[in-house]
Amino acid sequence: AAQLAAEQSAYQKNTYLYLFTQESPLEGGRLGACHALDLPFSFGTLEQPGAREFAGTDAVARRVSEQLMDAWIAFARSGDPSHPGIGTWQPCRPGTLPTLELGPRCGMLPQDSPLLAQRAIWAAL
Repeated sequence: AAQLAAEQSAYQKNTYLYLFTQESPLEGGRLGACHALDLPFSFGTLEQPGAREFAGTDAVARRVSEQLMDAWIAFARSGDPSHPGIGTWQPCRPGTLPTLELGPRCGMLPQDSPLLAQRAIWAAL
């Protein structure tokens, strides 16, 4: 995703990157912020059978879902996912990958281009 955002930002000014850190409560949190966990948050389906156990329904989960849905609505309206619930979501630019953390903590990550060490390993393969 980071590589795609880096490449896309050269052609599209409205390129945004996020890191979803909300953990699944399933199996005592052992799954962490696993693949596809953001889907029930994106669509507001936390209360649906199966999603309750997978995504959770506590106050934090509901807040994260509202923040994510509001970001997608803002993006659909204006091309910019920023909104009062998350603040300014900085777009990617060639050579820089500002990243919004979405989870119990929500906001721009303090370091630019996070996970550089992990991305370097993947790039070397």
